[in-house]
This record gives sequence, structure tokens and C-alpha cells, in this order.
Amino acid sequence: MKKPLKEVINEVKYDDLIKLRKDLEKGGLHTKSLVTQKLKDIEINEMKVCATCGVRINPYKLDEYVLFFGPSDFKKKGYFCGKDCLKHFLNKH
Repeated sequence: MKKPLKEVINEVKYDDLIKLRKDLEKGGLHTKSLVTQKLKDIEINEMKVCATCGVRINPYKLDEYVLFFGPSDFKKKGYFCGKDCLKHFLNKH
């Protein structure tokens, strides 16, 4: 389960909070680096590709379309960036 930042901060050890505060007072370069790397990891691991046009789909975008197809023992999943790509895929297959 994902936690809000306030809950995460409440669980951080005292020594790490001191390090975090010192880093933030110095411009937060270490903290910025950690956050940037985590965002890149999430984007790489959760990013999908449209089965029709190949464009990368943001996993947090609201208008993503997913199609489940194939036999019941071997289902496949196709991601689409929009209705037009989904329609094109269905017409070709």
C-alpha cells in the first residue's frame, strides 16, 4: 500500500531526518537525486507502449485503453494510446 508523504516522514528514523534536513538546507541535491531516480524507475517499469503506433503511454494518464484477448489459458494484453489506435488494431486483427 502506498503511503502519503506525511506518513512516510513519520516513519523515518531520527538520524535520517537530521541528514534530510541538512541536505535540504544545502539545496537538497541528494534528496533531489533520490526523487529523480525513483521517478525514472517508476516511469521505466510502469510505462506501456501502444500496440498500434508504438508511442509510450504514461501509466497515470486517464485515457489509456487496454484490450485482453486470446484463449483463456493464454490471455494477452494490448495497450492503446487512444480510441483510434484501438479501432485500427481491431480492424487489422
